[in-house]
Amino acid sequence: MTSWSIVLFASGLWWMLATIWRLLRPDPRLPLWLALMRDVVPAPLVGLLIARLL
Repeated sequence: MTSWSIVLFASGLWWMLATIWRLLRPDPRLPLWLALMRDVVPAPLVGLLIARLL
């Protein structure tokens, strides 16, 4: 159960940081929603990697 909470936490953190980074870029090439949809797969994968390492 703890590993899934780490996965969800890492996914949320990834999305938050990605959103902030996309909003602070002066000239984004993609719309925000499309750029964040590209992050749908990497976010949980990073969370699974962190959970596996811990």
